[in-house]
Parts: sequence; C-alpha cells; structure tokens
Amino acid sequence: MIKFGTAGIPLSCEGDTSDGIKKCAELGLHAMELEFVKSVYLKGDEPANVGKVANNHNIKLSAHAPFFMNCCSLEPRKRGNSIGYLISSAKALSLAINESSQDKGVIVFHPGFYMKRDKKVCMDDVLRTMESVYKRIDDNIVLGPELMGKKTQFGSLDEIIQLSEFFGLEKCQPVIDWGHLNSRNNGLLKSEADYIKVFDKVENRLGSKSLKSFHAHFSEQEYSDKGERKHIPMGTGEPDFKHLAKVCKENGYKGTFICESPLLEGDALKMIDIWQKL
Repeated sequence: MIKFGTAGIPLSCEGDTSDGIKKCAELGLHAMELEFVKSVYLKGDEPANVGKVANNHNIKLSAHAPFFMNCCSLEPRKRGNSIGYLISSAKALSLAINESSQDKGVIVFHPGFYMKRDKKVCMDDVLRTMESVYKRIDDNIVLGPELMGKKTQFGSLDEIIQLSEFFGLEKCQPVIDWGHLNSRNNGLLKSEADYIKVFDKVENRLGSKSLKSFHAHFSEQEYSDKGERKHIPMGTGEPDFKHLAKVCKENGYKGTFICESPLLEGDALKMIDIWQKL
C-alpha cells in the first residue's frame, strides 16, 4: 500500500546512482528519488541504465528538479532557465521510466518565490511555465509542484492543489511535504485529526484517486514564524510520523513517502518500522 524511499543515494552507499538503487533494495526500501539538486547529472545512456537497474530491483523512481528555479521571476531569463531545468529533468526520468516496469514518474520541483508580488500573478506565471514544459515532455512524466516550507515561497497547500485542478492528476500531482506543511503553518500538525483535514481537502478537490497513488516527502523540521529552518532527524522535533502513518493505514491511502531526513535511509527504515507496527 505504501512505498518508502530516500531522497537520493543512501548515505551508506559509496557508489553511483545505480549502486544507490541496489542499496535501497538491499535495505528493504521500495523507492529512490533522483536528486538533480544542482544539475541533471545523468547523461547519454545513464538514465536508461538506471531504469534497468531499478526494474531489476523493483525500486520506484522519481526525480527532484534543480533547486535553482523560480517560475515567478520577473526576469525572462530565469523563467526560461526554470523551463529548461524541468524539461531536462523530465527527459532523464522519462528515459529511465521507459526501462522500468512503472507507468509514470513524478518530477518534484520548487515553483518559486512570491518576491512581494500578488499571489494570483505568481499563480499565472507558474501555470504558463508548466504549460510550456508540457509541450516538450513525454506523457509518462507527471510534474509535481512541492508544498514549500517558507511563507515567502509559492507552494501553499491550496496553490499546489489548484495546479492539479487546472492540469488534471494525469499531468500534475501535488507533492505534499508534510514537514514543510507543518513549518509553513506554525506547527499545524499536532494530532491525527489535523492530518485527516489535509487529506479531506485534497480528496474533496481532486477526488479519491488522488489518495490512491500520492507522492509525498517527510522529515521532521525546525521552524520559526517565517516557516522552515532546517530538516532534522526523526525523534528530535515535529511533525510526528506515527499520526500520519496511522491515518494512511486506517483509511487505505496508497502512495510513496520519500524521506528527506539528514539521516536518509536510517529514518526511512524507522518510517517502515512505524508502519509495520501499526
């Protein structure tokens, strides 16, 4: 019902991306997100080879587009660069997906910053950016705008849901980062009821299908009144994954959790342990 994976190559792996996928399988994980943080580093035949390894080891792949993006920028060059980052990320993941048994892959991306501009204007900018990208990527790629942790960033829960409403779930899937959601909203997630409210909002606006194959991030975080400060190891802060896991288990929600803790696979395995004990 639920897959667990790491944001990038596990810390205990000293090899490349393919080795990282093998390590995930060895550890008992089910997924790995390719972290194109600074650049799309897979070139030539590498994406296809990575896809073959993932297929052989039954590891689900997703990817995170480079961080140097701002779809809301006033500078045409920066918006153009954002389009390029998404396209190059999508092409690499698409080649990998073509060699694996999964139908679609999610490209997670940071939409941008408001920069003191009207939020509706920023929404229009993000929509135009995504429309430009869709014209140049394959159908096996889903763009996943991430819920962002700082209040100055475009990417509230309502905003990423609205993007999926506009494009449809087959093309755009909201990526809820539960740590970001908690940080952005000053410690919103205190109880199981708080998680249920979030899932209910997603289901009411996007339908029950949205909770049958979600893609999400999780880590505990430190935050201030401005939002996210940093990711921290599980058990040292909030939110509490036990509440989230219980809500998913009791309601039959299905999807993938990518662990973004500084401890990566160590905390991903803790998440699996929590899940299995329910």
